[in-house]
Amino acid sequence: MADNQRQFIPLNIAVLVVSDTRTEIDDKSGKVLVEKLSQAGHQLAAKTIVKDDIYQIRACVSQWIADVLESKYDKKDVVVVGNGVDLQQFYAPVRKKNKQFTVGVMYADELSFKGCDTSINSVLKARESIPNIKLVAFAMRPPVESLPLPDNSEFYLKPEQEDIKTIYSQCDAWLFGSRSEGFGLPLLEAMACRTPVIATKTGAAPELLDDAAGYLIDIDDVTAMANAIIDISKMTPVQWIELSDKAFDVATQHPWKNKVIEFENALIQIYND
Repeated sequence: MADNQRQFIPLNIAVLVVSDTRTEIDDKSGKVLVEKLSQAGHQLAAKTIVKDDIYQIRACVSQWIADVLESKYDKKDVVVVGNGVDLQQFYAPVRKKNKQFTVGVMYADELSFKGCDTSINSVLKARESIPNIKLVAFAMRPPVESLPLPDNSEFYLKPEQEDIKTIYSQCDAWLFGSRSEGFGLPLLEAMACRTPVIATKTGAAPELLDDAAGYLIDIDDVTAMANAIIDISKMTPVQWIELSDKAFDVATQHPWKNKVIEFENALIQIYND
């Protein structure tokens, strides 16, 4: 059959725009895509703008798939399998709080949505009350002049995967200042290394830090993060170990191997149905 004799079949098309800066107001290319597919006779199933973050992209696409399965195929028992942590790679034995209180952060100057500036500024603010707080950071690139690490900081450039757990476990608190996340795997990695987390209300933080397993603060709230740092630094050794144990207990509820099993079970269920 010639191409011009083929029956046209309209498609339901979802448009995912990946950008750290665009909004619905200034997303010109996204609007062009929507107009073109509409003019071609197709239907817009969904349109979303997400940050350039693999976890956020995965979360969006996963939810789209779940929505289609429910609306088109009446699959109401859809399971979205979340992220897990490798407890063989990320772990630490029970330990005491450091004599010199130490906080950690994943440095990311080029990704403003990671909120590294919030974390660093919170350390500086906390030092107004506790001057000797130490900061530990790691990244794939060196720090830049526009976002320098303060004095009394220790920086690891491109650490090996097996060394990252040592970075987490030398800290008394881990700072997670993100403005937007799909999940935020460093949360689980730090908690698996028995390091309490102070995190903004994004990604999986509200779920993971529920039930006082850490400190949850508003996005961009430097004062709240600084107060949480001070609060943890003033804990007695027993109080800190209790918080450390809570963080570890949460991480052990999300092992990577369990997520693999959940995914396999979902596939088996689909096959049996």
